[in-house]
Amino acid sequence: MEVSKTTMINASAEAVFEELNDLRNWQEWQYWNTLDKPGESTITYGEKSAGTGASYTWDGKNTGKGKITITESIPNKSVASDIEFTRSEEHTSELQS
Repeated sequence: MEVSKTTMINASAEAVFEELNDLRNWQEWQYWNTLDKPGESTITYGEKSAGTGASYTWDGKNTGKGKITITESIPNKSVASDIEFTRSEEHTSELQS
């Protein structure tokens, strides 16, 4: 399955790229981080936290266990990533629009 979403952001391509290209920045805004309370999850970064090949794994009470890897990083243009869920707990999600 492939999922994609496009959003217009009022910032320079350089600023957006720097935010997305370093996985350590994701902790500030990524939705998944809101699902576990403080202390309920562990994040472990790979050898790299930015650019192609950067990764982190997580293990959380509500988020389950998985890994995100940046598969392609083109400066100021795009960042592609793969996400793997290796263990998940049964839970219910609600979307509001």
